[in-house]
Amino acid sequence: MEHKKEVTLERVAAEVGVSIVTVSNALNGKKGVSEDMRRKVREAAERLGYRYRTAAKTGSRSYKIGVAVAERHVKEFPSFYMEIYQSAAQELTLRGSMAFLKVLSEERQERTEKATLFQGVDIDGILLIGETDKGCAAELKKVYQVPVVCVGSYDISEEADSIVPDCYGGMEQVTELLLEAGHTELVFVGSPEEGTNAADCYLGFCKAMEKRELEANIVKLPQPDRTEKKQTVAEADFSRIQPDAIGCDSAASAGVRPDAIGCDSAASVVVRPEAFVCDSAVSAEVLLERLQKQGIRVPQDVSVAGFGKYFSSQSEWKLTTYVIDEKEIAHLGVAALIEQLEGQRQTGRVRIVEGRLIQGNTVGKAICKSGKRKAGQCDGTGKAGHTPWEM
Repeated sequence: MEHKKEVTLERVAAEVGVSIVTVSNALNGKKGVSEDMRRKVREAAERLGYRYRTAAKTGSRSYKIGVAVAERHVKEFPSFYMEIYQSAAQELTLRGSMAFLKVLSEERQERTEKATLFQGVDIDGILLIGETDKGCAAELKKVYQVPVVCVGSYDISEEADSIVPDCYGGMEQVTELLLEAGHTELVFVGSPEEGTNAADCYLGFCKAMEKRELEANIVKLPQPDRTEKKQTVAEADFSRIQPDAIGCDSAASAGVRPDAIGCDSAASVVVRPEAFVCDSAVSAEVLLERLQKQGIRVPQDVSVAGFGKYFSSQSEWKLTTYVIDEKEIAHLGVAALIEQLEGQRQTGRVRIVEGRLIQGNTVGKAICKSGKRKAGQCDGTGKAGHTPWEM
């Protein structure tokens, strides 16, 4: 029986058209390789069936890696962070190591509970996936005396490496796309207090608006550790959002300077959105459904954009969004932890993983009051017109 020939780095390099050094650096998460090239190399390696050399072949250790995921991320569906875990577990298996998943409940985020998280397992390192309480990484490192890498969010204590999605830059790009389409009255829908990623999304939105000297309006959602994400959008208060006009005769508004539109106080401002910018694809999905029930057409009456993968297969919409490759984040997280275990790097570094903008069918050009679509100012008015509606 003929044995299948082992796929080598040379073959992967020939497939992509780069050097062996580039392939090695890309697969091991080292610097000097662009994110796009890293993705191409990894995809080619997987397609060809390349496998990392195991401990038996290289003489290096087989590690036991504890993987802690915040409970609320496990309950979410779809869950970006659980996809990161699945990719990380696969990556560790290919490297000849093992992953031990533990759910980090709200109670276990207290110091007294962390000591029992990986009870009975002699772990060598920890991947902390998703948003957790401040200082959680430092506490885990202190309790277990092993390296910790934060994956999908960052730890400000500098006790751990962090591999994070480019939420700030990604949301800035999403907002810029809407502004380039001629929309000027944008509303951010999300929970900036939810964690570092959510805060970065909001700051990216604010930065894009600030560059155009436009107001950054927001509909704040309750934090999802108390309420499910979909429910927060379904029950969010849009009473101050009136797309037909900006006036001074309705409910409170956050983030709008009242004197800019001739109002006496922020409590009397009404915002007319031309587009919604959602902090996640989940928020965008529920908002789209809510708009549809109100007879509001997307993108004819209002545009909607989000952040993250849009999973709805039954929807007529293809969300305009910014997506991060969870496999890339997982790959870099595992590589960073292995490097620490082998004494190849120091802790406290933050690596930002860029994504890509996907243009769907939920963003349209601004509609001028004359009824014509045109980016930028409309017939000298500087404002785009939308069909009046109420949420």
